Amino acid sequence: MTAELNNDSQKSPNILHAWGIVVLLVVTLIWGTSYPLLKGAVSSLSPSAILATRFTVAALPFTLYLRFLNLPLLRDGVFLGVKQS
Repeated sequence: MTAELNNDSQKSPNILHAWGIVVLLVVTLIWGTSYPLLKGAVSSLSPSAILATRFTVAALPFTLYLRFLNLPLLRDGVFLGVKQS
């Protein structure tokens, strides 16, 4: 029984390592393709439109967490934002 537990615990870091490499490759792919896309977009869009699009795309993953937003959390976030500026 303990040999099985040790075997499972040895597999877990390898799986996590593989997932880490996959995630890094995906991030690198997204980051690398953004430069050619922006180069083409600069010629046809205004800088304001490009920034609005980039911020909207970056905010999409965080929309899942909006259901956890409550008044004290919003108040604390505004306080920290004002304090830093």
